[in-house]
Amino acid sequence: MKSTGIVRRLDPLGRLCIPSEIRKMLDLEISNPLEVFIDDEHIILKKHESQNECLLTGEVSSQNLILGDGSIILTPKAAELLFEELKHLKESQHFGNHVG
Repeated sequence: MKSTGIVRRLDPLGRLCIPSEIRKMLDLEISNPLEVFIDDEHIILKKHESQNECLLTGEVSSQNLILGDGSIILTPKAAELLFEELKHLKESQHFGNHVG
């Protein structure tokens, strides 16, 4: 574990403010979910990465489609919207006439 040298106190409600330097370093933004782990006497916070989360809507569902190597996950509705958008782009010749 690497020490930052930063010490913070809990407020009366048990909250802790994560310093802006650390939030910037870890690319944390307001409302990002964090997972809390306990290891002996250590509290560990980790940026939560949801499994099966739609790339476009953020919706988590067992109905989501996992495409390619798993890096693209879409709800059926998002996949339909993306398909329609790609079809529209191809028809308007912005997409090109060849593949490969």
